[in-house]
Amino acid sequence: MTAAQPAPEPAAPPGQPQADADIIDLTTRRSRSHAVPPHASRRFTAMPDHDDTQLPATAEERAMYEDLADQLEQRFRNIRETLTDPRTAHVFKASLTVVEGLLEGVRAQDIIDAGQYELLTAMMGDLRTAADHV
Repeated sequence: MTAAQPAPEPAAPPGQPQADADIIDLTTRRSRSHAVPPHASRRFTAMPDHDDTQLPATAEERAMYEDLADQLEQRFRNIRETLTDPRTAHVFKASLTVVEGLLEGVRAQDIIDAGQYELLTAMMGDLRTAADHV
């Protein structure tokens, strides 16, 4: 394109997806109660975590979560971190929330089926619960 040629018209207004774009609108899933104030830093704003007060019902479940917690903590220690640090635990759980959002997207696009989605989200829940047992 030379200076004498007009610029091509955009397919969609800036900030709007094209009609044929494969995009999931996340704004419809976001609660206004968790909105970040305009003056707040998004980097260090707390994300809503799942209910951490729910404990496993049986001794067998508690043992499973404690074993998983030991494995998680060992992996964090391998990188010189610990889930006993509240900030590290928070970031870990926030990361799980991000992965859950990704799973929603791949499920909505039929990349994984309902059974795979349920299994993977249950695993995310197990990791979140195990982190509370470190």
